[in-house]
Amino acid sequence: MDLTVVLRSILLRRGIEFVEEHNAFQMTMCSGLRKWRCLLAVNGSDIMCCAQFPWKAGSATLQALNELNLGQSIGCFMVKDGRVVLRYSSEITDPLETEELVVSLIRRCGSEVCRCWDRIYSAAEV
Repeated sequence: MDLTVVLRSILLRRGIEFVEEHNAFQMTMCSGLRKWRCLLAVNGSDIMCCAQFPWKAGSATLQALNELNLGQSIGCFMVKDGRVVLRYSSEITDPLETEELVVSLIRRCGSEVCRCWDRIYSAAEV
């Protein structure tokens, strides 16, 4: 089973707008006035969902991320290319549950972005 094809099909069926590049799917997500970039990618039998916050990481960012990571049961915050990224991944073990898993990853990632938005914004260079 080609998970990239399955992932594309799920996004199209759900009406989610995306740009496909290098077997990854880039989207712009928003909640109220908050807007961020999101990426879904396949790596073997894993699906990864990453959210990139829109500001450059500030000097207080690493300390804030370390504190936020203490509360993460899955996923983690990190700084990549000067920006804060939240990453979740999950292994597909049952092909029949792929769509449910993808939707869950997107929702969980978006929910965590919104929950931590103010904390990360206050540590960023704006």
